[in-house]
Amino acid sequence: MNQPVNTVVLATPEEQGSFGLGWFYLLTEDYRYSWFAGDTKYRLTIRKGFRWDGASVPRLAWSVSGLTPDGPIRAAALVHDFGYRHDGVWPDGVIEVFDGDQWQPIKNVVWSRKETDSFFRWMMTDADMPEGQVNRAFKAVRLFARRW
Repeated sequence: MNQPVNTVVLATPEEQGSFGLGWFYLLTEDYRYSWFAGDTKYRLTIRKGFRWDGASVPRLAWSVSGLTPDGPIRAAALVHDFGYRHDGVWPDGVIEVFDGDQWQPIKNVVWSRKETDSFFRWMMTDADMPEGQVNRAFKAVRLFARRW
């Protein structure tokens, strides 16, 4: 799986409240992720310029869980944060379907919190993360991630 191309940016005092850190990731290139559901091929595109905090893993838990804010979890964290930023209401055209000839934008895509969390799990598995890490990260977002 391809990982997003990003840079670390220092947060302004106003942004620190949003990200909870003194820094955030800035997506420097469009990020695309494709997958199949049955025989149907989908693609998701997050445009450059999106800001997110990576996987929200407390530093204390890094050595115990094997998870960090970066690494193979980065793409899943990006998509998960984007979904949460929009409360599961994906902007029109972010998700597309391949009709056999070309990509067609899909409108009115809404995922529940559980669906967004499950897609996070799917992407971590697709990135060949160890099953234990996937399960820990998935349980953490189900327990501690913001509700909408």
